[in-house]
Amino acid sequence: MSNEIQLGRILTSELVYRALNTENEEEKKQYIQEYKRRLGLLGLTPEQINEAFNLDKRIIENSKDKIDREEPWCEKIWFNLKHTTVDTLPNKDDLTLSELVLITDEANFILAYFHDDKSISKKVWTAVYKACNSASLGEAIYAKELERRLVEELGWSEDQSRMFVRNESIILQRYKWRYNKNITQWTKETVVVEL
Repeated sequence: MSNEIQLGRILTSELVYRALNTENEEEKKQYIQEYKRRLGLLGLTPEQINEAFNLDKRIIENSKDKIDREEPWCEKIWFNLKHTTVDTLPNKDDLTLSELVLITDEANFILAYFHDDKSISKKVWTAVYKACNSASLGEAIYAKELERRLVEELGWSEDQSRMFVRNESIILQRYKWRYNKNITQWTKETVVVEL
């Protein structure tokens, strides 16, 4: 498997995690270069890119005992349709930028594809509604936190924030949900930002 394909399966905050957890200097350099390339496509300054990197780094370091990040993130399952409750959802403060996209995306997927499933308990649905990005259905806690961090804390534009979510979602569509396999993420074509 080539490095380009391997890097293409990795969510952006996961690049930070991998850079922090490898002893191979060449790998670390590749992860950091890819991270900077992606966020550079958004039109972010080097300072903004470093701020985002340091934010994810701080979250990863502060939540290392709370969140399992060993498996490939695009394969991670946050919701168990038999046992997940609001109490078992991770704290939004413990999640990186990409993990906020990931858990919201999974809740949205469950809502879209399992909405008629009568075997899913009310407790599970309450957790799904809390995590999905539709404020009319639930609290949208993760989507709101992502927007707060990107726009308010990091100073990204709405377009930059939307394009970040779009490209992280393309990775999930291709490698977690196995559709939209013909769209390549983090290219000039998938990042259209009004500067």
